[in-house]
Amino acid sequence: AAGSIAEADFGGSSIFAIKASEWTAKVCEALAGNTTLKKLDLTDCQINDDGAAALGAMLATNTTLAHLVLNKNKIRDGGCIEIANGLRTNSTLREIELFQQEGGRKWGEGCLTTWLDMYKTNVSILRVNWATNSKSTVTLTKMLARNMDINRALKAGDDWKPMLPNELKSTPPNLAFYQM
Repeated sequence: AAGSIAEADFGGSSIFAIKASEWTAKVCEALAGNTTLKKLDLTDCQINDDGAAALGAMLATNTTLAHLVLNKNKIRDGGCIEIANGLRTNSTLREIELFQQEGGRKWGEGCLTTWLDMYKTNVSILRVNWATNSKSTVTLTKMLARNMDINRALKAGDDWKPMLPNELKSTPPNLAFYQM
């Protein structure tokens, strides 16, 4: 589309960081009806759990965004859980980056359990970039591998439906657009 924007980079913006909650809400509102933006970079924008909750709500309905960068923010487990909850119904996001949250902390078990649960209905995420030393890491990696297998089968024209999680087998998602 003429005048459409495929990428938006607010990374390191001091203007964004000063009013992170307000700007995150505005970006999420704009993305609610967006049909062109594929990548959003909000690195080092001082986004906290409230901002992550707004992003999670946006992800639940957004049908265009494929790559979200949230490195170097202030997102804690509560915000990470809200993002995972939004991804339960998202079918377009392929990659999310969550490295280097404030304090260099790693994600807690509650957050990771929510992500594992999210994979019961999300087959679109192909990359999650974050640091974790949880026992859940192996299972999380298996879920990503399953999603990549579905993507490969779809690209090859093979039957991908048997690879779906049980929760999606009775009503398979429309993955016609899915090829990355």
